[in-house]
Amino acid sequence: MDKEFKTAVIKKALSILDATNCKYHIVEDDGTEHGQPVEIKKKARKENKYAHGELQGHVKTYLEGINPGEMKSVPIDKFEINTIQASACNYMRKIHGPSSFLTARSDDKKQLNVLCLSTQKETA
Repeated sequence: MDKEFKTAVIKKALSILDATNCKYHIVEDDGTEHGQPVEIKKKARKENKYAHGELQGHVKTYLEGINPGEMKSVPIDKFEINTIQASACNYMRKIHGPSSFLTARSDDKKQLNVLCLSTQKETA
């Protein structure tokens, strides 16, 4: 890249960043630095509520082998209903494809009902 062109592009970028009051730190390939070093704060990772695979294993136990036209229920047990519903949707999407199922929470919120509408995935 032409040195004059590169310098012009960097000046333009710096003027835009300055005009928008952005914090930045740019290091060119020749070592020239612009701006101030910016400290990036990492978000603390949220601790998982359940052991790895525990939720998916629970859902799979009840939905494994579901065929189009069948409805199966997944008990909520110790899990939250939103979490069970999300996991069941992920499982069904993976096995049968998108838009191939419906989910409904029972009135007492103690189980999730899953109706398999069709299979959009190829079976080998």
